[in-house]
Amino acid sequence: MSYLVRFLRVCALVLIPFIGCGDSGEEGCEVPEINLCIGCDPCEGVVCPADDNECTREYCSGGSCTSEPITNGRSCIYDGLSGVCVNGVCGENPCEDVVCDDEDACTQDTCEPADGCIFTPVEDGTPCGSPRWICIAGDCVLFECQSPEDCDDGNECTDDICDPADGLCDNPAVEDRTPCAGGMCIDGDCLGWWPQISGTTNVLNALSFTDANTGTVVSWGGTILRTTDGGETWTAQDTPDSLYGVSFTDANTGTVVGAYGAILRTTDGGATWQQQQSGATAHLSDVWFTDANTGTAVGYSGTILRTTDGGAAWTPQNSGTTSDLEHMSFVDANTGTVVGRYGTILRTTDGGATWSAQVSGTTSWLLGVSFTDANTGTAVGGLGTILRTTDGGETWTAQDSGTPNALYGVSFTDANNGTAVGQATFGLRGTIVRTTDGGATWTTQISGTTSDLFDVSFTDANTGTVVGDNGTILRTTEGGDG
Repeated sequence: MSYLVRFLRVCALVLIPFIGCGDSGEEGCEVPEINLCIGCDPCEGVVCPADDNECTREYCSGGSCTSEPITNGRSCIYDGLSGVCVNGVCGENPCEDVVCDDEDACTQDTCEPADGCIFTPVEDGTPCGSPRWICIAGDCVLFECQSPEDCDDGNECTDDICDPADGLCDNPAVEDRTPCAGGMCIDGDCLGWWPQISGTTNVLNALSFTDANTGTVVSWGGTILRTTDGGETWTAQDTPDSLYGVSFTDANTGTVVGAYGAILRTTDGGATWQQQQSGATAHLSDVWFTDANTGTAVGYSGTILRTTDGGAAWTPQNSGTTSDLEHMSFVDANTGTVVGRYGTILRTTDGGATWSAQVSGTTSWLLGVSFTDANTGTAVGGLGTILRTTDGGETWTAQDSGTPNALYGVSFTDANNGTAVGQATFGLRGTIVRTTDGGATWTTQISGTTSDLFDVSFTDANTGTVVGDNGTILRTTEGGDG
């Protein structure tokens, strides 16, 4: 077989007699020459050397070397200066310092080295003057709508209206809070976060949701807000205390904490609140219950309090620090983490009988923390600080939040999906950043508000609520993506 292959790849000149011609050399018989060159590439192994013209490309064709011009406009060296190739010749750039402008809004003006100025019609429908004039086939013409379809602006948060009398389009905003893909329509835009009516201008400090519909918010002014319909309506429940933290374990049973050691308890969904004796005078900044009876409160000057009877009695615990403690996260009755001023992180695995300091690697004020299991947690704080642990806080690793703004609150629903909220600076929007990969990347979302945002709570990966300054409440059912 190898012999046959070699034979077929050799060009052979073979004499083949016509049918009917014998071996005797019969008169009148002609023997033609037939070229049996089978499988041969005449350019195989041929290398065409480059010539001195950088505006041509050399190649082999039919066994011989030839050349062709490269693309017009490619750079070359002309008289020691920068030039361009035009039809295979290097010369001065004919488009240098040339301004192509036909003063026609319906053409795109460019200069090509080989052709000079070129005026290409823009896309049909491009505005070319007042709103009623558009480009069609490179001409600016008066547009007159015939139907609402002619007025479609591609925005689901506006109506498309055609007035047949004068051919004018109108695209007014639809009613606020009309659902749109990814959120709600607000002022003609589809927002992933949309505002809810809180009915107050108080600073809203913290919130606790037990399911997608049932939640409670507390404020500096003592106002407690309650919803049972996902924030469509909020009902005020007033108390005399400025409140900083809240924790509900079910729709009815919850505790709030606040200024000068204030603790209040409800077992009827906030219809009534009973004061409890904390024994503390320091401000209490957060509270966390893992069941109806077992809870922890933290506050200024290293204060930690513990109850196992629903708050009938609160017992102080030794935190080992005098730093102000801001926020905490428990994954069960025994395992919890507290964060605070100057990068303070404390950890317990025995319900607070002992608290151990952890190395955060930062001196920033840590203001929020969220754990999804005993090992996996995220802490946030000043100057956009985000820290991550996957070993219960034995090590904390800094992540890039993408913002220099202080982050006040964070909520994770699983190891990957989390949202942090924070400061609004220089009149810009309140900060919201989102991750779906455990914080490897954080993406900024549009909050739509200029208020500082202080806390966030998600009940699943998509459904969340944010609270902040000036009575601000924001809601998403699409993970904040508009």
